[in-house]
Order: sequence, then C-alpha cells, then structure tokens
Amino acid sequence: MPESSRTIIFTRKSNTQGNQEKVQKLANEWKGNGVQVEVGPGEITFTMPPGGGDCTAKHFQGRMEKEGLWDDWKEGHK
Repeated sequence: MPESSRTIIFTRKSNTQGNQEKVQKLANEWKGNGVQVEVGPGEITFTMPPGGGDCTAKHFQGRMEKEGLWDDWKEGHK
C-alpha cells in the first residue's frame, strides 16, 4: 500500500507585529523539492510527499527560532 503524504501544522498563538512578512519570506525559501508550504494568518501548513519525514518542518522551525520568529507559533500534527 503506498504511503500517503504527511501534513504538519504550526498554529499561531500570538501575533508579533512584522513577523508575518518574515515568516512568509522564509517559507518562500523552503517551497519546492516536493514540499508544499502554505502560510496563512493563523497557521503554517507543511505537506511532505510520501516517504518524506518531519525533518523539513523541524529545520524550518529551527530557522524560525534562530530568527526570533518561533515565539508566535506552536507545533501540531494532522
């Protein structure tokens, strides 16, 4: 049976002014390579292809932490 794609969602828990644009810019850098990244006002959704792991979302989270953007978000799975 073929594997299905995996979706990870980061949900916004607060809204620091100016961070939405920074998160969108970061997401634009990560799009491609079979990964779909959608940034909305309340959530960021990662959809990885079959066989893809959580590493893409974890690396994205790491970049957000490094750039001071993670405090507005929390991780969830779908």
